Amino acid sequence: MFSENYYWGLVGFIADRRGNRNFFVENPNHNLVGSFRSLGFNLLLNSELANEGGVTDFNYPYPKPPHTFRILTVGDSHSFHTTAVDHKHHGVEQHNRMEILPKRLELVLNTWAALEDVEMNYEVIHLGKVSWDPLTTWPVYAVPEIVKKYDIDMVLWLIPPGNYTSSFYDRPLTADGIPASETDPEYSLKPLEERVPPGDPALLFKLCKEKKFNSFFVPESGNTLDFGAVSANPVIFPVLERLVAKPVMVLKNKLEGMKTNGGKGVQLEICFLPLGGIGPQQDYERFWEKLCKDHSIILLDLDKPFTALRPTFSPISEVGGNDHFDADGHLLMGILLARELVAQKAIPFPK
Repeated sequence: MFSENYYWGLVGFIADRRGNRNFFVENPNHNLVGSFRSLGFNLLLNSELANEGGVTDFNYPYPKPPHTFRILTVGDSHSFHTTAVDHKHHGVEQHNRMEILPKRLELVLNTWAALEDVEMNYEVIHLGKVSWDPLTTWPVYAVPEIVKKYDIDMVLWLIPPGNYTSSFYDRPLTADGIPASETDPEYSLKPLEERVPPGDPALLFKLCKEKKFNSFFVPESGNTLDFGAVSANPVIFPVLERLVAKPVMVLKNKLEGMKTNGGKGVQLEICFLPLGGIGPQQDYERFWEKLCKDHSIILLDLDKPFTALRPTFSPISEVGGNDHFDADGHLLMGILLARELVAQKAIPFPK
């Protein structure tokens, strides 16, 4: 057994003159130099909390470290909440940030890179809001500022099955023809028929009303929507696609006008995120395949590998409720997402 003095030897502490809450610890006996950063782990362990920079994550420094690729994941509660059981796992009412998809993805990518001797570091920073703030609306307003502030290389939009058009009927539209960033209480009190905007929103409303797909416009309808019947209709589908694509393209165009501090373009990719317990999801998957193909957006589709591995990992999510993943479910999705990013050469991963 080594003595304590022999094991530790002489240890030196060195401040990082670049700041960023970094310092180094060197141990000459073990030829080791370790780098440590203060990211606010204890204060921000709860994944529902936002940090001082406006993201639902730890306190990453704004400047990006050398040899680092930064991914901004954008999602609803399925990306940063766990199950009710996990929520109380340690007797604490919080979702453990270390167990959610963005942190699992970061861990898997960096572990894989270390095993393959890839000299890259990957940081996955998360921006999330619960689903009553529509996932196909709020990122248009929130993401560009975060991309600029944190010098983001890639925006990965995690979109699960859902009602993608409700915000067109409960918020006024902007000059870009997309829902406003915030709800207007006075506007929301108007009858639904008075809140139907002209153009594609009115056409979609008319076509769906004729087919008795009225729940399509009710935000609270959740997964009761018969999305398969709506999207399978050859007349309704193109109208639905045009409408959902509007905010997506506004964000895409904003990001295309931005550069990282290294002068590179900011990538936008959409990930169709299958869930663990709501049944068949192929209609949603096909919808995003078509939309992304028609609008030249890269799609990361996890549905097929997820379907293949789901029985092995089950149970991976809560039964009923909001269908949030458990800790193992988040890990599975992190592994699948890392594999797709590397396989599609969406991130720098030289091998």
